[in-house]
Amino acid sequence: MIIVFTGLPRNLDKNLGAIKRLVKKLNALLIFSTSKNIRDFKLPSDYIVIINENDKWYEEKFKKITKYPKHEYINMLQWIRFSCALRYIENKKLASSDTVILKLRTDISNLEVLKIENEMQDNEFYMNSDLAFAGSFTAMNKIDKLFFSNPENFMDFNLITDVQSKYFLNSEKKAARFEWLVYPRMISTFLPGKIFKFLIKTKFEKFLWFGPKNYNKQKCFRYYKDIRRFQSEPAFLWSILKENLYVKNLSKEPIKLDKDRR
Repeated sequence: MIIVFTGLPRNLDKNLGAIKRLVKKLNALLIFSTSKNIRDFKLPSDYIVIINENDKWYEEKFKKITKYPKHEYINMLQWIRFSCALRYIENKKLASSDTVILKLRTDISNLEVLKIENEMQDNEFYMNSDLAFAGSFTAMNKIDKLFFSNPENFMDFNLITDVQSKYFLNSEKKAARFEWLVYPRMISTFLPGKIFKFLIKTKFEKFLWFGPKNYNKQKCFRYYKDIRRFQSEPAFLWSILKENLYVKNLSKEPIKLDKDRR
C-alpha cells in the first residue's frame, strides 16, 4: 500500500503522530506531494517527499491553469499534485497494478475511522468526498488520464448523470457529493432540494431513479450561487462513474478536518 498526502502540510506538526501510527498499521510506503513548506517539519527518513515546484511537469501544468481566475484554479492544485505523485510512483516502479493507493490530507483529525482494505477490485473506488480516497493503482491511473492530470478540461462542464448506469445505481451515495451532479427531470427531481439531498444518502435512494425521465431538461440540487466554473468535487465523482467504477464508502463515520487548520 502507498499513502499519498497532497496539498499544503497544514497541521502536520499536530497530526504527525497519528500519521506515523497509520503508516505502521498499514505497513505502507508514504509519499508527500506538496510545497517546499514541508521542509519545516522533521519527517522520518523513509518518507518520500516530492516538492511540486521542482517538478517540471507540475510547473508546466501550473502555468497552464493559471490562465483561469485564482478562485477557480486554486481548486485544481490538489489534483495536479496528486497526479504528480502518480507519475513519480510510475517512474520509480513503486507499484504493481493492484497496489492500493490511499490519498489523504495532513489536517484530517480522525484518521482512525478509515476502513482500508489491503486489496481492492479494479472496478471499485473507495472515498469520503475528496478528503480521502483509495483504489488500486489501475483504477487511479484511469481517473488520472481523465481528471487528475487534466482538471482544466472540466471548466464549465455540465455534469449530467446517467441514472440508469449500474455503476451509478449500485454506488454508495454517502461516499461523495452525488446531490451536486446533474439529473434528468423525473419524478424524484420534483422533490424539494433538502428532501432530495436527504433521501439520496439513505436506504430509500434506490427508489429515486424510477419513473419517466426527460433528458432534455436537467436539474442540479446545488445552490446556484455555489456553482463555480470548475466544480471540483462533483467533477471528481463524475469521472469515477465515467470510468465504470463503483463508489464505496471509505468510512462509516464522517471524516473530520482540524478546526484550527491554517
